[in-house]
Amino acid sequence: MDEFAKLFESYSGRDSIVRTTSYLSLYLSTYTRGSLSKKLRLINKELSYCRLLMRLFDDFPMLRYTINYGLGSKEKNGLLRVLGIIKNLLDQLYYPIEHIALAADHHFLKVDSGSFYTVGTVVWGLSCYVDMIRALIMMVILQRQTKGLKNVVLHEKIVAMQLEYLLLGFKDAADLALAISYLPYGSFLWAGRLSQRNVGLFGTISSLIGVVMLLRRLKNEKSTS
Repeated sequence: MDEFAKLFESYSGRDSIVRTTSYLSLYLSTYTRGSLSKKLRLINKELSYCRLLMRLFDDFPMLRYTINYGLGSKEKNGLLRVLGIIKNLLDQLYYPIEHIALAADHHFLKVDSGSFYTVGTVVWGLSCYVDMIRALIMMVILQRQTKGLKNVVLHEKIVAMQLEYLLLGFKDAADLALAISYLPYGSFLWAGRLSQRNVGLFGTISSLIGVVMLLRRLKNEKSTS
């Protein structure tokens, strides 16, 4: 209960709750009719827009993280370092692209907002793909570390870390499915072809995994403090 309450004390925690509520509302709206379905879709729309506005302030925290990460000197191998740098660059690029699209929506800029939203979606999808590959590599590295390991406590810690990366991999996979679905119809794989129910389902799965991961981290912080 304490860990769940602490979710609301941080930006990432609140964003995870809002995102879960948004996609869950969209998913449930496909099982209802009439005014209830419209209300659930309105909740999804308004919460999505709320998150869009909040991301206006994410550039500098992301820039700080990118600078602190640098060239990834703390990574376990060169491939992870390269993938980490690529992901940070993609994430850093995503925000200004989305800001331009939003500004165009409100006629502050005379550009096609749809094109920028599409580019932003491609960047998001690439970031998810890179992060998923990094998670798989880390799971392999951790698995190798368990071979011949007799220290039970250390083994349990490694297994817990593997579970964390497994959850991250599933989350990235669900987000990648979403990113592709948001692309213009027929442009790539299932772009524009997923039903609202499937979009809501993938979004809910991804968001719930994110909440679980945050709760696990809060629990670990509590146990080590």
